[in-house]
Formats: sequence, structure tokens, C-alpha cells
Amino acid sequence: MKPGIWLTAQREWQRIRQDRWIFALTVWLPTLFFVLIWGIFHVGIPQDLPIAVLDQDHSPLSRDLTRRLDAAPSLQVAYQADDLAQGMHLVRSGKAYALVVLPYRLDTDVKLHLSPSVMGYYNSQYVLIGKVINTALQTTIVTKATELNAQIHVARGENPYQAIGQALPLRNQLTPLYNIGLNYVPFLVTAVVPALWQIFLITVVIAALGLELRDSNGRAWLQSADGCLGAALAGKMLPYGLWFALHGALFLWGMDVLLGWRIAGSIPLLLLAQWLTIGAYVAMGTLLYCTSFHYGRAASAGAAYTAPAFAFMGITFPLADMPGFARVWSDIIPISHYMQVQIQQMNYAASWRISWQAMLPLLAFWLMIPPALWLLRVKLRKTGGMPV
Repeated sequence: MKPGIWLTAQREWQRIRQDRWIFALTVWLPTLFFVLIWGIFHVGIPQDLPIAVLDQDHSPLSRDLTRRLDAAPSLQVAYQADDLAQGMHLVRSGKAYALVVLPYRLDTDVKLHLSPSVMGYYNSQYVLIGKVINTALQTTIVTKATELNAQIHVARGENPYQAIGQALPLRNQLTPLYNIGLNYVPFLVTAVVPALWQIFLITVVIAALGLELRDSNGRAWLQSADGCLGAALAGKMLPYGLWFALHGALFLWGMDVLLGWRIAGSIPLLLLAQWLTIGAYVAMGTLLYCTSFHYGRAASAGAAYTAPAFAFMGITFPLADMPGFARVWSDIIPISHYMQVQIQQMNYAASWRISWQAMLPLLAFWLMIPPALWLLRVKLRKTGGMPV
């Protein structure tokens, strides 16, 4: 390492220690937010979601269905509606996530083999909650319907096992290969934390450059690196890179050791991918700042660039089904490529050759450093911070 890089890094670390805001963004705020995200989702599986039931039949069958709905782990019958209007009001006001209507003549129609409908209303804007409630309702109703059908066949004198086969001639057996318990913590937290990590990272990159050139013309910064602009930039970003590499390593350690989400693949490969991602965001943050040399505008551009990343990483919605613009946006965000490597290594234990193909695009972002340095050199010459 060049002496100029080390001296510049020491100078930048002193600036970090003196600036409370930069110190917080670099040292402890990322970890605090990581813990906060885990605290929000630590339950893992949504449980006891409040729903309302409108029992219009008041029969043994309708009461049994109500008890079964309440017994479902993800549901809680919190309200008994008197009419449809009251039930819909409970859903619209947010007190209940769903309304289940058990219609008139439910028991009678079942005995007459008329296949009555049990209606469920839920707010599908809550995608996760709606999916959980929909699954629980279907499971409860289908299970009860199968039991009723089996009872009919037994009443006809059929063998109980044959009756079950007649009631449910086809069964599906779905075996999840990863996240077997359908736990939302490893699904969401492992994506939300990197999404926050990259926001903090690009913010401190822009802040480091913005505060440097806001408070001076950059001459002292360059002199600490013996006048070499490349060494000056490398030295300035080195403390941030080390800190965010530490945050990334702690994130992997926390997943693998503390939380027990075993990483199936290579941890060194994941650490390498994190380093490449850090370099990519240093390059993009430097370029964003150097296109305007205005701290406020560059910070806004960095936020607009990184804040939507979670939606475009292909975690909550398949990337292949996104429109062209969304796929392009995903390609120009470094964290999307890192997430491919993380998923490959956490779940599949993919080979280095496969994951290296996902890491190659990260190196393309490093190509933004030369044009950023050129813009920075032009700016410093204009302000007198660098000899012409």
C-alpha cells in the first residue's frame, strides 16, 4: 500500500471521529438498523391475525367452522359480526384483516349435497397478510369439506380408508427445499439488511466527498496523498470500506452462528462478493457526487438510486416477470448482483464458477472510477486544490 493512501486513511478516520453524523452512519447506525429489522420480523411466521366471522346460519356446522378458524395458528376470530355491513367496516377500518361469511342454510345445504359457498373477504393490498389468510381459510374449509365427504361415504357402508380416498382422490405433497418452515425471517431479513447496508454505504461515500470539498478546496486532502488523486480517493474511502466490510462480515456471522441460518456454501466467497459490492458503491457514489459537486443534490440522487433496490432485487417478486425497465434498473444496482451470490451460497452451495458469473457485473461498476476521477481532477483544478 502506498504511504499516501495510509496517511489519507488516517486523516479520514480523524474526520470520522470528529463528525458525529458521519461516525454514526459509518460505525453504529447500520448495526442498530440491522438489529431493528430482525426485531421487527423475529416472530418469523405471522400468527393470530385478527379476523371477523359473520355466522348467518348458527348451526353446529357453522360453529364448528368458527372454532376451526380460531384454532388455525395464523388466525384469531377476534370479532363476531352482526351483519355484512359491520363485518366490512371491521375490515376497512383495519381492526380485522378478513371477514368470513357462513351463509344461511349452510348446514342444510351441505346435507342436501348442494355445495354451499363459504365466502371470505380480505384486503389483498396487504400481500403477505392476504396470502397467509387465504392459505389458512382454504386449508380449514377444504379439511372440513373432506371430512364431511368422508362421513357420507362411511354412512354408505364403505371402509373408512376407502371413504377418505373417495373424499380426496388426489393429494398433493409439496416439499420445500429451502426455508422448510416457511419462516419469513430468513426470507425477508436476509434481503432487507443488504438493502439498508447499501443505502448507508453510498450515503457515507457521498458525504465524505461532499464535506471534504465543502469545507476546503481539497489541497490538504491531496497533499496527504503526495498529490496523487487516485491515492487520495483510495485513502479517503478505505476507512468506510473497512467498516462496511466489518458490518457485512458480522451480518453473515449473525445469520450463520447466532440465528442458526446455516450458510450452505462458501463464506469466503460471500465476503469477496461483499468487497466487490463495496467497491462498486464507492465508484457509483463518487460518480454521482462528481456529476454535480453539490452535496445535497448528490445525496438525493444516491437515495433515489439505492432506496428502491429492495423492490428490484427479485426477492419479493420474480425478476423474470418484471417489465424491461425494472430488469434494467435491477442490473444497474450492485446489490442485485450481490444478492444473487448470497442466495446461491446460502441455499444452493453453488460452485465458485457459477457464483463468479454473478460477481462479474460488480467489476463493471468499478469502471466508473476513472471518469469520476477525471471529473474530480477538473473540479480541483478549477478551485485551486490541484495544480494545473
